[in-house]
Amino acid sequence: MRATNSAGQTTDLSYQVFVLASTKQVLASDAPTYSFDGGLKERSESFKAGTSIYISSYQIRKSGNDVYILASPSSQAAVEGPNLDTWINVDSLSGSEDYNTTGQEATVMVASRAYDKNGKFTGKTYPVYSQISYLPTVHQINGKTYYKVLGKDEYVRVTNITGTPRVLTHNAYVYRSSYRRSKGYPKFYKNEKVITYGAAVKFKNGKKYYKISGCTATNKRYIKAVNFR
Repeated sequence: MRATNSAGQTTDLSYQVFVLASTKQVLASDAPTYSFDGGLKERSESFKAGTSIYISSYQIRKSGNDVYILASPSSQAAVEGPNLDTWINVDSLSGSEDYNTTGQEATVMVASRAYDKNGKFTGKTYPVYSQISYLPTVHQINGKTYYKVLGKDEYVRVTNITGTPRVLTHNAYVYRSSYRRSKGYPKFYKNEKVITYGAAVKFKNGKKYYKISGCTATNKRYIKAVNFR
């Protein structure tokens, strides 16, 4: 950001923005504590892995390549108070990658269940065409690919968010229903690569189709699954 005062003097300002996870977490590993009074200094106190810890919703500092956050095991009020100078490295948090990776925004193209890191359904489902913030690193869970939801211990299928590229073996028309083609959408040609979402779904005519990129709630776009490799 650039600011100019009344005398015509210009100053360029830059900010580093962090998106924070939940302010109460369980430590994934032992966490030495630090002070920033006069520079980064390690303290004698440390928190053990498995400890429930409150973290600041906005107080974050960097030292070199490491990121530190205010933390307290006592209460949220303590960690947001004016006098606390107890910092931990965010690598000790279960959601540490959320503090070091830029999140992505996307539309959920297929209603997507949320799973934990072991592939167990959490009970939450992200509705189709809703917006989701996720980390771009792909995780393998039980042989399937997932994205981690930003700031949450939830994982959603990659194919439901950014899709799966598939190559056509035949020229293919785009359909909105079993017997109606999608208006204003040209056909695709053999050997073209098309992004599809989720698993193939069966229409009323008994044939299976893949949802493709550009599909919306009011403009459905599907291609017959048999046209893909």
